[in-house]
Order: sequence, then structure tokens, then C-alpha cells
Amino acid sequence: GETSSEIVTSDEKGEWFYRHDTFLTSGDYLLWVQSKLGEEMSPPSPQANMTVRSTAIQFNSSRISYEVLYLSIIIVLTIAFLSLVARMVSHARRTRKHYKLFKKEVREAEEAVRRGFALLHRDIQEELAVIKKVNMNKELAEEAKEKEAQLLRDLEKVENYIGKEVFDIEKAEYLE
Repeated sequence: GETSSEIVTSDEKGEWFYRHDTFLTSGDYLLWVQSKLGEEMSPPSPQANMTVRSTAIQFNSSRISYEVLYLSIIIVLTIAFLSLVARMVSHARRTRKHYKLFKKEVREAEEAVRRGFALLHRDIQEELAVIKKVNMNKELAEEAKEKEAQLLRDLEKVENYIGKEVFDIEKAEYLE
């Protein structure tokens, strides 16, 4: 509901420019031009509508529009999203690597257990054969003692194989 009038001088070509001294308050404005030569005035030009929107944030004479604020928020959220995607990809790769290592260690442990049990099976079969001989012939008691020592050594080897592989599996589970 307020009307203001400003005077601007045109150049030789009749061109002119106007800049308001302060920021306009938000609202709708109607603009028109009327020229004056001497005491004679022209009829007003057609009206032009102009809308001034309020700013989102104002610091002294600096203003940030809603568009700039929204763009800044979109950029920050996009960067956060991309960093999360990068972290997820990195974590997936690391997880896949640990999974492959874990599967390898499990295979090695299974193989060690198979070898150990095969060794035990062979030694037990031999021991049973010796025991059968001892029962038939008392002179083979010395050979039975050797077989018992071999059986104990093989049992210790199996324990070492299995213990190492189980330790490797536990270590692979807790890698980061």
C-alpha cells in the first residue's frame, strides 16, 4: 500500500538504470516508468509485477536465500551419502577378504584333521597287528614298545597340526 517515486536521469541515448539504496521488504511490487521533459510528463508505462521473497538467514547486510540454503543442504547430504556408500563398499571388500581367509583356514584345518586321523588310523591298525603277533609270540614285546612310542609321537604330531589350524581359524575370525 505504499507508493514511492524516484528520479533517474537518462543518458544521451535515453537509457537509464535504477538501483534501490536498501533491500526491499518482502512482498509484491508494481513498477512503472513515466518520463518527464521540462514540465511535460508522459503517460505511465505498462505496469510490471515484481515479487520480493524473504531471505532464510540474514547476517548484517548479507542475506542467504532459501535456494542457496537448500542447495547447501543437498550438497552436504549428497557428500554424506557418497561417503557412506564408499564406507559400505570398503567394508564389503574387507569382509569378503576375511571370509576368503577364513574359508582357507577352515580347509587347512579340515585337511590337517584328515591327515591326523589317517595317521592315527594307520598306527592303530599297525598296533593291533602287533598286539595280535604278541599274543601269538611273546618275543615280540620289544616291537610292541616301539609301536607304542610311535603311536604317542604320531598323536603328538596330530595335536600340533590340529592346534595350529584351530588357532589360525580363531585368529582369522577376529581380524579387522
